[in-house]
Amino acid sequence: MSSEHDAKLVRGFTLVELVIVVLIIGILTGVAAPKFVGSLKWAQANAAALRLKADLNLARQTAISRSATQSVQFTVNSAVYTLPGIADPDHPAATYSVDLSKETYRATVTAASFGAGAILQFDRYGQAVNGGSVTILAGGITKTISIDAASGAASIL
Repeated sequence: MSSEHDAKLVRGFTLVELVIVVLIIGILTGVAAPKFVGSLKWAQANAAALRLKADLNLARQTAISRSATQSVQFTVNSAVYTLPGIADPDHPAATYSVDLSKETYRATVTAASFGAGAILQFDRYGQAVNGGSVTILAGGITKTISIDAASGAASIL
């Protein structure tokens, strides 16, 4: 009968085995967490740069479609830029304005240089009146968006 009793024993984990598993998980978490945070910061900086590039393309296309000058106004050391004359898609009575400090981006415009100021203008042909660049900072990562004067095309450096 004792062999029948032994067959019904429930097997489990020892305390030592559980401690080893918890230690391994802790070590893996300690190694992976900084990489995850770095990836998150890179993604925020990249998303902010892509958003800005898309909005510059919107301003350029608006200038072409309206056959009129269209500007993008930057405030250095701020997270906000505006596209005067373009309605905000969510609030049609308001001017199109983007706040890069929001949770998705958490970015700031650290520099904007287009000739003599921080206002980029596209002429009615979509060419930039003055080429230049905008630099943004998100999570310690810097991204620069360059605007070619001849074509008006924006590119992320």
